[in-house]
Amino acid sequence: MNNALLLQHVYGGTDYVNLLKITAGRNLDYCLAHKFDFEMIVNDELPAAINQCGDWSKIHLIRAAMGVPYKFIVYLDPDTVIVDMNADLRDGCPPDKIGMCRHILTNPPYTIYLDHLNVGAIYISNCEATRAFVDRWLAGYPGTQEPPWWEQGVMARINDGTVVEIDAKWNATGKVNPSPNPVVLGFHGQGDVRQRFNDMCKAIGK
Repeated sequence: MNNALLLQHVYGGTDYVNLLKITAGRNLDYCLAHKFDFEMIVNDELPAAINQCGDWSKIHLIRAAMGVPYKFIVYLDPDTVIVDMNADLRDGCPPDKIGMCRHILTNPPYTIYLDHLNVGAIYISNCEATRAFVDRWLAGYPGTQEPPWWEQGVMARINDGTVVEIDAKWNATGKVNPSPNPVVLGFHGQGDVRQRFNDMCKAIGK
């Protein structure tokens, strides 16, 4: 077992599964080169009690992974792509904290979301403090369907400094959260899934 895990989760029976056709092999190559373990889970494979949790499913999966003696855990949504295959994703994990990138949306109709730490790419130093935070996070289920979303809204409300902002390069998203030297590009909320598929292909020259 390596000291770090790259975790991905996607809903089965949705177009998001197609995004894995772009990233699965690439992520495996990345993990082999950087000595990460790699786990990719489709919701259809999950127990029904977790499968019904919607966006909370990935928080359940992250917490389960934290029970394994990994020092670092990186979670990436299926609409992300690693563009810098030489960078070490461990460097995105702040010591004894959970790291996320700040996204500030100013274009209608998304102004209701405004300033938030985005849960599409999560960098975790696996320790007692971060595990306790994720336990409190899960205790907020189901949250609310209203913005700023179920799991993300609860995270923001209970954040006691355990979740910190990290450099934009770890989840860069075009004009919303640009970086001159991105490691991970996220395509969260950028058009429909087909558009994200095309944009992700372009990002890695496919």
